[in-house]
Amino acid sequence: MRPASTWHAVFREHTPAGLVPFARIRTRSGTVWAGVVYEYSPNLEVADRELILGPPLASSTTNTSFKALPAVWQRVVLRHDEIEWIAVKYIPDPAPVLVPACTGSAPSRNFPALAPG
Repeated sequence: MRPASTWHAVFREHTPAGLVPFARIRTRSGTVWAGVVYEYSPNLEVADRELILGPPLASSTTNTSFKALPAVWQRVVLRHDEIEWIAVKYIPDPAPVLVPACTGSAPSRNFPALAPG
């Protein structure tokens, strides 16, 4: 058995079929980001982890309500050392990304539930 991080468990292993993880992430500065977990670094070493959120994206600062980011912004990258906590729920994918298996250069969410066929 290969050890895996809790991020892997929450973002991949425990994601129900047909759904994707949607996270609210509070940073140490007090900003809260929300979006679909697009990708994350699988490192077991916590200090080296990063997490990428994709649309729909929104943010909130202390004492303000969530505000959607304009559609032109497609990703938010957060380093582990910036993150205070992460809350996750599972939602239907708002924009599936299906990438042919033969191309290694295109982005892919690697969600088994989204595989063609």
